[in-house]
Amino acid sequence: MSIDKGRIEILTLAYHNTAHTDGLGSQLQRLFGAYCVSRLVSTAFLNLGLFRIDYQGLGAIERNEADNRLVSEVNGSIFIPSAALEISRFGGRIYSLENPSLEEVQGLKSYSEAELKQTLLLLTYPFAILDQNPSGYRYASGLLDDGVVSRYKLLNTSASSELKIPTRGVLDVSVHVRRGELLVLDSHRMLSDDFYLSVLVGLIKILKDLGVKYRIRVHSETTSGNLDVLGESPGILNRIPVKKTVNFGADRFAPYLALENVELCLNEAPLAALLNMANADVLVGSKSSLSYVAAFAGRNTLSFFPAFWHALLPHWILCDGITGQFDHRAVLSRLTADCAGALD
Repeated sequence: MSIDKGRIEILTLAYHNTAHTDGLGSQLQRLFGAYCVSRLVSTAFLNLGLFRIDYQGLGAIERNEADNRLVSEVNGSIFIPSAALEISRFGGRIYSLENPSLEEVQGLKSYSEAELKQTLLLLTYPFAILDQNPSGYRYASGLLDDGVVSRYKLLNTSASSELKIPTRGVLDVSVHVRRGELLVLDSHRMLSDDFYLSVLVGLIKILKDLGVKYRIRVHSETTSGNLDVLGESPGILNRIPVKKTVNFGADRFAPYLALENVELCLNEAPLAALLNMANADVLVGSKSSLSYVAAFAGRNTLSFFPAFWHALLPHWILCDGITGQFDHRAVLSRLTADCAGALD
């Protein structure tokens, strides 16, 4: 983590990383979100990293074992500007708020400054603040930069082959087809293949009309055959009462391969998948924190998302969650203006 040796603020914010552990995307959204809130209210930030990552993909379920290296890989790869403070510095002045409003955080800041005593606020969810102020995620822009990719390659050499290298003069498009554990629980959160294909067909038409070379990478998960998923399977956390069997092979992605210049990126390591999406020129996201984080913390110049339970950033392209329809004129304008550098 990078250390900020500037002046010490009275109030310091940190992500409460043991209050509710979850998957990689959801926890990075909270961690980065807590940092963004600290910037919004002008306080210090203490990066405590992640403590545990629960859901790690269908691969972990097939192995019946989570990858214990993932937490250290994430904490060792992702740097967030952090105060040079130890938790012991705060003594008994450590507060925990689950999902506070902006006014609550500002109130604690004013109280701490009036007392002139250093205070630590452990924040579990930043969503009450950032869903009302989604532009606040701008402070996390660039946190998933090339430096993260380089550090991750050093920490996990076996995953290096999964990291995609941009090709000069070719527009990289990443598509997050969220499946995974949604095949057995919370399945209503899945977007249909028709949604993704509609977005891609519309985007491809615009790119062809502009004479832009492109490559599409589809990021998703499959099973190697029949997979029994139990309540005690890694990352399921007893959210299903009985065993469910799924068989979701690569053949499910045949409709995507019918499009031109499509590559399937299946069953990637979680951090590799995130970094590949974050470093694409264009991202077609899902109702998922993983692609949401990739969009606000990466280098995407154009991001397509349907409306869902988190507010979209103002510059993202809103798609109809059923039909995949979007404003073609807005995309044409953005591609002409924003993606010019990616095409040189």
